[in-house]
Amino acid sequence: MSYTDAANMEKTAEDSQKEREKEASKADFELFQSQVVMPLNDLLMERVNKATALFEELRSKLFTDAQEQSPNLTQEEGDEQPELLEKLTLLKWIFEAREQLQKELFDLLSDRNDRYRDVVVMPYRLANNEAKLKHATEFFASDAQKRAVTFEAESLKRTEEFMDIIEENVVRGVEVQLSAFWDIAPNLSRVINKVPQDLNSFQVQIPSQEYDENVSYWDFPMQYLHSLVGHCEKSTYQFIESQINLLCLLHEVKGVVTSKNLSLMKVQRVVAGENEEEVAAELKEVEKDEESRLTDDLKEKVRCVEELWSSALGTEIKGVRERLASFLVAQGGWVEDDE
Repeated sequence: MSYTDAANMEKTAEDSQKEREKEASKADFELFQSQVVMPLNDLLMERVNKATALFEELRSKLFTDAQEQSPNLTQEEGDEQPELLEKLTLLKWIFEAREQLQKELFDLLSDRNDRYRDVVVMPYRLANNEAKLKHATEFFASDAQKRAVTFEAESLKRTEEFMDIIEENVVRGVEVQLSAFWDIAPNLSRVINKVPQDLNSFQVQIPSQEYDENVSYWDFPMQYLHSLVGHCEKSTYQFIESQINLLCLLHEVKGVVTSKNLSLMKVQRVVAGENEEEVAAELKEVEKDEESRLTDDLKEKVRCVEELWSSALGTEIKGVRERLASFLVAQGGWVEDDE
């Protein structure tokens, strides 16, 4: 056998090996596409559609439910008719679940594209065709960057639309609670103001059934009044708590919008050629500043709500409770559980 024949045989063997590698790579991709990508994509899309249907159903009920729900009802966890905060929290959970599903879809298709890229560039790599290998690699890299920008932009848009829904309902919910509070606050204030500074000669009418449950009321009737004022404080403060909880929920969603904005900004700047680590460090500081601004805004809103409570009713109730407590201590009728 001549050197030429040997060289030809070696080349034929190498070519056959390369063809087998290309066919194996293509077969692996097709198997992954049919056995993983297609069924998983269908499953994820089904769940996205289901989450969207649940989201839209709950969203459509929010306005009507908010109008029909009486803010004067005591709202406790587990009520048959959930309060607005519970509905908005559920809507937030559904939204977050759907966003996670969208991310899973994006990652799945990104993995598929990476595997397809490997199939496409393999012939160029095996043939040592650096020019075509470079061109194909750059094409897929550019496509991946465009997909990332598109995904982040669409995610931001969905989150901003979600924030609008939450904000609209929070504003309405706060208005409802505020209106309900002012419906009862003036009358309660007038009643509270009837409790005199000097309690020695002050008489309290106590329902007969209360004596059966609390025998000590015979000797210390102010225990009943102290308990009643405490219950009044807790019941009326629920209107304030509801407002604060709604504002806190809106604050959380605003924070998510900030995070999405910065994620999109990071991808766009990296695609434009900036250093990823430097961009990440800079945007981390921006995020801290924005979080601080949002927190200060929330604190100010909560302060206003708390100030409203104190000026309208809270200070008066606290003063009466303290006078009653001091009186009961002096009379020997103070019970720690009264607090």
